Amino acid sequence: MGQIKIHDFIGYFIQRANINSILMDDFIRELENNLFELKIMQLTIQSFQADQLLSFDALVGDWKCQTRASMIIDLADKKKAINSILSDELIMINQMFDRTQQRLDEIKNYSHIERQELRQVLKGRYVSDIMKTYHIDYVPSKELSFLSLCFLITAKNSILPVFSLHKVSVNKMKFLINTVKKMLCKLSIEYEQKVATIYGSEEDQIAIQQIESQHVQQMTALFVGFRSILKKMENQQQSFVIHATIFCECGGVQKTELLYFNFIDHDWKGLPIPDKLSQAVMVIQAYQFLGSLAKLQTILGEVSPHDPLIGFAPEHLHVCSCLQPTVHTTIKSTKEALMAFFAQHPQFTNGAPIDFEGLGLMDSDLKREYDYLLTLPGFSIHDMSHLCIRHMYAATLQEVVQESRKQRAILRSTDVKTSKA
Repeated sequence: MGQIKIHDFIGYFIQRANINSILMDDFIRELENNLFELKIMQLTIQSFQADQLLSFDALVGDWKCQTRASMIIDLADKKKAINSILSDELIMINQMFDRTQQRLDEIKNYSHIERQELRQVLKGRYVSDIMKTYHIDYVPSKELSFLSLCFLITAKNSILPVFSLHKVSVNKMKFLINTVKKMLCKLSIEYEQKVATIYGSEEDQIAIQQIESQHVQQMTALFVGFRSILKKMENQQQSFVIHATIFCECGGVQKTELLYFNFIDHDWKGLPIPDKLSQAVMVIQAYQFLGSLAKLQTILGEVSPHDPLIGFAPEHLHVCSCLQPTVHTTIKSTKEALMAFFAQHPQFTNGAPIDFEGLGLMDSDLKREYDYLLTLPGFSIHDMSHLCIRHMYAATLQEVVQESRKQRAILRSTDVKTSKA
């Protein structure tokens, strides 16, 4: 198979086949696809500039949420420069949208003779060439492409009018999700390898080259990838928040809490939420429970998919009313806790282990640290007694506080219902 050239694809941020000699109906469909992508880019820019980082939580069957969160925080840290780029692009995109819509309306109203003429224009030409002829070809910045990919498959955006307006069917959405997941996986791998080159050890750089595939996904080992990301966050003094939900052994919620951490002076202690709520942070949604995740799910009766921003489905949560609630262990080292979870979590979607032997790392500090973290109890879905991470995403502190208040309001309402019953 020959090497695929860039001009073999079209699309602003989603690659589609660059077909030759298409029919008129095919061309109309391509114009409609372009309009959809342009609208997504418009909404993407508006959301990012409005500090709505939850609009980019593209959690669709991908274990690399922590990598995307890190990528989004990096962009948020360069907000002034990125917003300048996006503002210039928005002008171009708005113009492109108007031109494309006008061209589409004209074609749909063509007379029989005009349709015949268009068929001759399309004959023997690639779609990309025709787009250039109509001045509706555009290459967005890599920042906008990445954000648009995340925006497109973020669950909360699927109810936006843009999907019904452009008649995105369930089957088309499935196709888009699979396509976008492939592209996001590729971008995540490239990002992790770059971060390891800058902040990781030589052993990290070797280990990050192991890439495993499962269906449409490709990924590096979770432990290795997050190890360099954490070093990057510390170097750049980026902050994170642990949004913890503490469960009693009865399955009731004992408490929820927000723990803010930054890396100033290498201080890992929890600090009060700062006054600057526009700050972008990595949110670590964590649970603590004396038992396994499967046991907790059984107690709560959770059998359906849940909102990843809340955790367990709201109707399954209730406040603990035990006279003697579970006594939980306090985590001594947050850094060790985070790395222990990533060591104990399956490293790849296909169940493959980290290939220390094949990578020549059997006698490395990396493997020694990994092996030690595997021995620590309480950091996996099988034993959640210390820390079990359910999800990680980027958000502003304002969004974090709002989500926390929403969760507490849900708990209060369930508590009232239970009391009445």
